[in-house]
Amino acid sequence: MSISVRVQQEDFDLATEYQRLAQNKQCGAVVTFTGLVRDSVEGGLRGLELEHYPGMTEKALASIVEEAQKRWDLHGVTVIHRVGYLALNEQIVM
Repeated sequence: MSISVRVQQEDFDLATEYQRLAQNKQCGAVVTFTGLVRDSVEGGLRGLELEHYPGMTEKALASIVEEAQKRWDLHGVTVIHRVGYLALNEQIVM
């Protein structure tokens, strides 16, 4: 099984990440979720500054993947979480 957990500043290409997962011949479906920076209820948000603790963040994300593996028969997992400054409508997570 292919597992990729990445914490990064740069954006990612959803189509490329999808294709990487879809190449596995055992997969019957590829399910994705992409989180975006959204405005606050009050409006006026320009963006978010996301900080993290290297090592700890990856460990926490890997733990979530491990829990998912226990619950479902997964054949590939990709988790991408962005950090740094992100403007409205930018991708945060996949």
